[in-house]
Order: sequence, then structure tokens, then C-alpha cells
Amino acid sequence: TNRCAMIDKIVARFEKPLSSLPPSSDLKRALNLPRLNEAVSKEAVKLYLNIADAACQQSNYSVAKKYLGEANKAIKKDLPDNKQLGVEWIHAVARWRCHQASNDPSPSSIDGLVTVIPELEKFGR
Repeated sequence: TNRCAMIDKIVARFEKPLSSLPPSSDLKRALNLPRLNEAVSKEAVKLYLNIADAACQQSNYSVAKKYLGEANKAIKKDLPDNKQLGVEWIHAVARWRCHQASNDPSPSSIDGLVTVIPELEKFGR
């Protein structure tokens, strides 16, 4: 979506000029690029989760699955230590599976819902 592309452009805009500066540059230290990247990654994950929830509400499960996958990749790649986003992600997956199962009570939908339970139990401990 356009919002996701804009987040990527913002990160690229900061990375390009800063990469040419020497490591001891005051500007480079002031901007704290790793912290900026972490904040942008966190917002991107939240955006992906919101898009997935909106897609679920519209019963567009394939789009929801795509953005849940994008959120999961971003969490694993950029924010592996952020437990809060992990919890938010698994809750979004559970909402997606519940919504999908309520609209299509086929055995495959119910099986998909059952696979979420062990993931939720991991965070309950």
C-alpha cells in the first residue's frame, strides 16, 4: 500500500545521506540511526497489523494473511526481542482465524483456529 511505501522511503531518505558521513559525525550520532530504524520498523509492524485487521473486517482473508506475514517477517528480522509486538501479532492471527472460522465453518478453518492455541499458550506462561 501507499503507507508502507512511504515508510520505506522515509527510512531510505535518512540512510542515504548518513552513510556518506564519517562515523564520528555529530549529526550521525544525534540522529541515532539504529534507534530510528527500530522506531520505523515498530510503526511498520503496527501498520501491517492494522491493515490485516481491516482486511479481516471486510472478509478479505488473503490480504489479511499477506499483511500478517509481512508483520511476522518484520518482527523476526528487525525486532526479535520485542515481546509486545509478538503478543500483538499472535492476537491478530487469532482474530483473523476466529473471523475466518465464523464465516466459513469448514474443517480446514477450524483446524487453522486450533493451531493458534499453542502459540497463545506460549505467551500465557
